[in-house]
This record gives sequence, structure tokens and C-alpha cells, in this order.
Amino acid sequence: MRAEPPAPAAGEARLAAARDDEGLPPLLGVPPSVKDTWPVAGLPFTAGPAAFDDRTAPADAAAVGTLRAAGAVLLGTTTAAGFGCSSCTETVFAAARSPYDLTRGAGGSSGGAAASVAAGLAAGALGSDVGGSFRIPAAACGAVGPKPSRGRTRRASPPPGHWPDRWRTPPCRRT
Repeated sequence: MRAEPPAPAAGEARLAAARDDEGLPPLLGVPPSVKDTWPVAGLPFTAGPAAFDDRTAPADAAAVGTLRAAGAVLLGTTTAAGFGCSSCTETVFAAARSPYDLTRGAGGSSGGAAASVAAGLAAGALGSDVGGSFRIPAAACGAVGPKPSRGRTRRASPPPGHWPDRWRTPPCRRT
């Protein structure tokens, strides 16, 4: 996982302002990871392939901005299959592995995101799913990866490299 630099002063200022105004944001302090196919301002943004290993996201994807606005503290980005179009997550950086058996892959294309949740590194993760991109890795890593029904969640502008009908979906840790 490529980490976002911490900004403790900004977080403390936001917390103080929230206490004085309308209350605390719903995800205040929740630490999610973000699949590398969603741009996170200032972090490397490859969308998987080695051809983009020197690219940095200039701005947040709409879904990432929504997480920030809700008070989430983004941990960083996780390994993703090239353009989110593979059933395994092996990229220029590393292969995503199941935290329960490192000899086994985490599935794809959101394998890094599911592995970060299953390993306890993140409380949740932002990913995407059309044909099992999140559900398969979640199953391979012992987590839950729900896919909301069409129309159940607000559609966000798809990040580059995604099909127009991809949906963001959060994996939840097994309870």
C-alpha cells in the first residue's frame, strides 16, 4: 500500500470546527484504503499497468472526495489489476496476496484493497465491481465485498480505465 502523508494539524482543526458547528462527520477517523484505479490527489496513480508507474494523481476522484468530506482518514492506495480488468492482482509494484496464506493470490482486480481490509491494515476500502472485481478478492481474503444493487447508491464519475457502469463498493471485515 502506498501511504498518504499524514496531516495531523489539518485533522485537528477540522475536528475542532466540527465540534463548534454542525457536529462530527459520519466517518471521522475511519481509515480506509483506496484501490489504485481511483485517483487520490498527490499519490501515485497507475491504474495498475507499469506504463504509468511515474504518474501522480492531480486531484481526487469524486468518491475519494466524498470519503474525505465524511471525515475518513485515507491510508493510501492499494495494488490493482491493470485498468481493473483482470482476475488476478499482479502489477509492477507487487502481487496482492491473501493475508491468510501468502502462497495464494488475493484475486482481482481489487485484490490489494480486499487484502488490506482482511489483514487489518484498513477499516474498509474503496474499490469497484462489475464482474466480481471486489467480491472475488473479498472471498479469497476472508472478507465481505458487497455490490450494491443498481440504483441503490449514487453513481460517481468513473475513474480513468474503468467501464462507465462500474460501481464503487466497500469491503467490510468479517465479523
